[in-house]
Amino acid sequence: MGIFDFFKNERKTLKKSEKFVPKKFSNQEIISAKLIIEQKQPIINDSLKLIKTTKNADIFFSRFSLLINDLTEILELIDIYKDYLSMKDNSVQILYNDLMMNKSTYIDGLIQRSSSQLIEKIDSLTTTKSILNNIEKFKKSLFVFTNELSQSQINKINNVVVSLTPTDHLKNELEIAAKNTQPTAITDISPYNEADIYNRWNISISFGKSSSKNFTKALYLAKNSDRYIEDIDDQGNVTYQAFFLEKNFLEFVRLYKLIGNWKSTFTFINGKIIDNKSLGKINICYGDKLKFNDPNFCFGASEWTSNPFGCHRLMLTPSQTPWWSFGEFNVLGDWIVDKDAIIEKIEYKSKLFEKCPAFDKQRALKSAELLPDRISRKKDKSHWYFTDSGVMPLDYKEINKTAIKLIK
Repeated sequence: MGIFDFFKNERKTLKKSEKFVPKKFSNQEIISAKLIIEQKQPIINDSLKLIKTTKNADIFFSRFSLLINDLTEILELIDIYKDYLSMKDNSVQILYNDLMMNKSTYIDGLIQRSSSQLIEKIDSLTTTKSILNNIEKFKKSLFVFTNELSQSQINKINNVVVSLTPTDHLKNELEIAAKNTQPTAITDISPYNEADIYNRWNISISFGKSSSKNFTKALYLAKNSDRYIEDIDDQGNVTYQAFFLEKNFLEFVRLYKLIGNWKSTFTFINGKIIDNKSLGKINICYGDKLKFNDPNFCFGASEWTSNPFGCHRLMLTPSQTPWWSFGEFNVLGDWIVDKDAIIEKIEYKSKLFEKCPAFDKQRALKSAELLPDRISRKKDKSHWYFTDSGVMPLDYKEINKTAIKLIK
């Protein structure tokens, strides 16, 4: 039947004193309304899937518009025939509200996916002409919809274009990018207070004047960050510093790839300098999370990296040292989980990732505490396989899902 209970089960019994009110709609009209709604359900599901996965801007915006129109029509029908049709739940209204309120977030996802596709494509190209052609195609496909983009999204697109354009062709691209930052976007949300950036998770990178051919690119990307500062010392040396919030971490990565190996470059997370080893691991892991756009990425990108701690980099996964490998058998043959050993490993491994914006150490520790104290040879044999040296779940992912539910 789908997400609706179309015909109300309850029937009102008229009291003798009440006057009879004729039906406003015929049965055929009600059935037609029901069929329209049913026919739209697969289209809505398909459109929703596409706006979350497509890398094509034309498809994204056309399907987004279709989705809004279909949902609007369903809500109008439900309102018109409210005495005859009813919703099983409020899911249609919730979805409509989500799309209207978070359109910018969905567009961010499109930009990220299409950017990643462009980067992968360029990595396989060997001629400057083909690189420039693909960059131009990427830029035009998105800027056709300039009126749908916020200023920050326009800047993101320009940043991708500038960072990937060969230096010899950069001057013209910078001029075009400057022109494209002029429109005021109709979907732009009120900007945050720049002074408040220091009270939120942020990563910043500072660098000095350089003779590198990448300096022009770097300065452009820095000026398009969430906050940009120039500082001049007593000798007249200029230091440039760019700040990026959590949601724009990949913009930081673009800049870092250009200047990360410069002697004048320093990187900070929340105002504290971070070493290259820790930063490199965060760049790879958190960068992948944003590229995949999967809210459950940290709980495992596959069954082999599934974990209940919210970070597969803790190496407490089926492919490494899963939490159920910590423990020993008691005299009854039950497996006693060694939570202290698990907590000790979380404490040790988290030193490299505690500055990652997606890592919550307290949640990871609480997850360890909520794990089962023992795995019973009798009671749990339907879910666990017992060996001479330990235990193994029959379904890695399902066991970890069960553990995750305890913390959520």
